[in-house]
Amino acid sequence: MRVMLKITLIGCIMLFVAGMAQAQVLADFEDAANGTQGFAKGWGDALTGVNRIDDPTHGGVLELTYNSPGGNGGALQISPLDLGWDATTVGAAYFTFDVYIPADFPDSVIVKIWAQTMEGGWQWVDYKWSIAGLEGGLGLNTDAWNTLAFPIVRTVENYPNFLPWNSKGGMELWFSEDWTGTLLLDNYSIWGVEPNVIADFDDLASGTQGFAKGWGDALVSVNRIDNPADGGMLELSYDTPGGNGGALQISPIDFGWEDSTPGAGFMSYDVYLPPDFPDSVIVKVWGQTMEGGWQWVDYKWSIAGLEGGLGLNTDAW
Repeated sequence: MRVMLKITLIGCIMLFVAGMAQAQVLADFEDAANGTQGFAKGWGDALTGVNRIDDPTHGGVLELTYNSPGGNGGALQISPLDLGWDATTVGAAYFTFDVYIPADFPDSVIVKIWAQTMEGGWQWVDYKWSIAGLEGGLGLNTDAWNTLAFPIVRTVENYPNFLPWNSKGGMELWFSEDWTGTLLLDNYSIWGVEPNVIADFDDLASGTQGFAKGWGDALVSVNRIDNPADGGMLELSYDTPGGNGGALQISPIDFGWEDSTPGAGFMSYDVYLPPDFPDSVIVKVWGQTMEGGWQWVDYKWSIAGLEGGLGLNTDAW
């Protein structure tokens, strides 16, 4: 079995171009005269107030007040949501919100970043977070700011009826218990309008550009090849008896970060999966710090959505 790969670093080009930020911040709420900049309560009883305030440590933010009797959603929305797209351009890869989660926020609350196409079937898509990782959602940190992301390109790939240039969207909370409290929201941003491609494998002389087999028996070989339709790419060949991992790695990966700069917001790989790729395979995109405890972090995908992973398409990038 062969899997093809390309790698892109989203957001980091902004580190190297004078005068550009690492993301396009569409709403930072710094100017009191602009108010909530179109953000308002949507449906549900839990969200009771949306106000622009000054925060002593973070500057202008949205204050979202909640009073939930349990079971009621509280939706914040902006409509139409300007994702930086139009019908003829690729546009942004992600939109994000920075959200402050207070110390007493319940483990059971599910936070959804959502968008919905406003025609052609009203395709709804959301991505979930919770302290307890419920419904496959990613974790949240309390008494801290969290950056919550909606992957636009990923959504277009998985949902053909999703039209990002004609969508509304926002954040929805779903409660299974009573809670009264306040969230803060800042920096609605779009990312990846000008991604920096770190390795496209188009140059034969550059070979695999440092990518190589890591651990595990399943990955047999890593080769740079030409593909008539897509140009240069990596060909990853697998032969697994089942149960054995097969790791591709580059070490160290240059994330576009250094100790004193924010660096990139996202790292992405374009991966082609063949039609016979098994539903049960879990694909992990991972990183590991090379000192200070060797912190490992991975994010999962599978055709069947196993272990809370996002879905994959076969016979497709």
